[in-house]
Amino acid sequence: MVEPPPFEAHVVPFPEYDFMWVTFSGTLSLGRLTRAHQNYLAHPDYHQGIEELLDFRDASIGGLRGDEVRMMRHYVQGQPEAMPGRNVMVVSTALEFGIGRMIASMIEQGEPLERHVAYSVEDALEWLRPGKSAELLALYEQRAGQTATRFDLTKKTA
Repeated sequence: MVEPPPFEAHVVPFPEYDFMWVTFSGTLSLGRLTRAHQNYLAHPDYHQGIEELLDFRDASIGGLRGDEVRMMRHYVQGQPEAMPGRNVMVVSTALEFGIGRMIASMIEQGEPLERHVAYSVEDALEWLRPGKSAELLALYEQRAGQTATRFDLTKKTA
């Protein structure tokens, strides 16, 4: 049996700014994203309405199929208590940008949510917290190794 490529989520909370920074690495699938979301919801700093920066630059999302994206929409919309406030996805390729916009537009349908897709963390932070991107980048560098929670989501048992 071939082992799947690793997949991790790395969560850094910013409670004073009421947002979470989640960095993904590895190959994304619907099952892995669902497990990441379940672990994320259990994080002590998570609450309904929190804002999110979802950094997919080190993850491959280009392999998500259309039916998986639609299932993701139903999964997220079926859990109103799990709905974040605004969120921004950071991606590295035009294909991933298009997939990100497709996901955002599908999830936004019928929901009072704001979603954005960006190519850089700086642009994402500026959209999420205007005028605070340099401060938040410095805080992230400081906190990433200290307060981060890592979830290894490679295996279904994780």
